Amino acid sequence: MAADEDNGRVTRRDVFTLATVLADRGGAIVIDTKMPGVGGVPAAEVAARVGPIDTVTLTHHHSDHAGGVPAFGGRPILAQANAAARIRADISTAMGQAAADPAAAARDLLTSLATDFDYPTTLESTRLIEQFVRSTAGPDPDRALPTTTVDARHTATFGQSALDLVHVGPGHTDNDLIVVDRRRDLIVAGDLVFVGYHPFVDDRAAASTVGWQRSLAAALALAGPATRIVSGHGRVVARAGLIEQSRYFDRLRKLVTAGRARGQARDPVTATPIPRDQMALGFASEWQHTLGVVFDELARG
Repeated sequence: MAADEDNGRVTRRDVFTLATVLADRGGAIVIDTKMPGVGGVPAAEVAARVGPIDTVTLTHHHSDHAGGVPAFGGRPILAQANAAARIRADISTAMGQAAADPAAAARDLLTSLATDFDYPTTLESTRLIEQFVRSTAGPDPDRALPTTTVDARHTATFGQSALDLVHVGPGHTDNDLIVVDRRRDLIVAGDLVFVGYHPFVDDRAAASTVGWQRSLAAALALAGPATRIVSGHGRVVARAGLIEQSRYFDRLRKLVTAGRARGQARDPVTATPIPRDQMALGFASEWQHTLGVVFDELARG
């Protein structure tokens, strides 16, 4: 997505899934770099359509948001303090897979891109991914790490733009950043907001549905009546999108609480089918996982 400097208009750009690009006289500000292996494509598109890239901010460490960082190297990369260790761990895993079986690593990545992100498997995408895997087998890990980390709250100024970077605590991950652009009346929520999809709760990265709702409440307090919310997956929404995301977890917690009250153990609760009114949501495989996360949270009290 891109926000025009003059009127804050948000328009869909052909830059492979959602990224947020803010045009500024000092250069383009990119929020999230998207998938590994294909980061050079959106980097080139942004430079051609918007202008020189001044800086990059990451909403969290997941590879579909931070995997393209190497293509944006040489620029300031901002992220929450916990993101660096998470990214480094992911790089180490990728390096091991690439070194052990580069052909399989390329196939797995292409399959993931096609299945999860509708990224087509073409001769060009195959070439890009195979090239990426070859480079991953022996990279400098630091080229994919943030250059500047922030903790709870930080205001970053770039040219005419000032972005408030807000971290409330563990939510979708333990390194979520809410990016607030007051001048454009825009909030980039990253994966704290899924629109049209079941959310992924990354409990391996200290995720918490209660903390997630706390982050949503903070974003809601920062949003005005006309604020646009850029989701991590799905379309741009109004502040009501923050409320709906929080209600999703309320509904799951109510469902799990009822099951526990009937004496159900974890497995029967997580086997609960998706309600009819939510069957159209994407990422259906996350439903069972999230029920388990909520069950565990309630069991811990």
